[in-house]
Amino acid sequence: MKPARPESSAEPAARPASGAGRWILLALGAAFLLVQLYGLYAPAQPDGPDGLLDLLDKGAVDSAVTALALGGAELYARSAADPRVRWAGVDVTHDIGVLAAIPRFVAVNSALEVDLYGQANAEFAGDRTVSGLGGLPDFLRGAQLSDGGVPIIALPSTGPKGVSRIVPRLNVPSVSIPRNDVGVVITEHGSADLRGRDLDARAEALIAIAAPQHRDALANAWAEARRPR
Repeated sequence: MKPARPESSAEPAARPASGAGRWILLALGAAFLLVQLYGLYAPAQPDGPDGLLDLLDKGAVDSAVTALALGGAELYARSAADPRVRWAGVDVTHDIGVLAAIPRFVAVNSALEVDLYGQANAEFAGDRTVSGLGGLPDFLRGAQLSDGGVPIIALPSTGPKGVSRIVPRLNVPSVSIPRNDVGVVITEHGSADLRGRDLDARAEALIAIAAPQHRDALANAWAEARRPR
């Protein structure tokens, strides 16, 4: 599976959900999951029906490199015994140089919010810390530097209460991922390729993949932000 290369500035930045499908499928194993052809490279092994065991049993993965396993007894036993699973320290699994050396490296990560500038929040709910960065910046940068790689952030367009997760501007103590490290953003409404886009094109692409009921408010907020003072 070979991801598309960056588009030219003359092409639309946002694509419908059907065009994003090949990337969304890569996210089915775990949050921080990297796929290189039929190999799997991840800091943590996924468990469950769509996890590593299922992928191995169906022949979808012929090798895996991981630093951590979190799951049930079968996952632990199989991870220890299966020769297709190789263990490495985080100094290897999170090394940007190691990741960048893998051709067509796709990094699928999640975030809590993405703003119209392309910045991502992966740590805060308001002022409250709810998560850490983990390997998120390492994996995104590794994919960005990989030949044919794609750095992806995938998230639902709204939260549990219907609040938009595409926001005008982040309002958190610290930006988790700066805009230059965010390549492709995917929601259930499509994909926005931000690479090589100017500020207005990035905002337009992100508004197009926000929940429909929030798009007008986002467009109005962006117009106000860009209004000459």
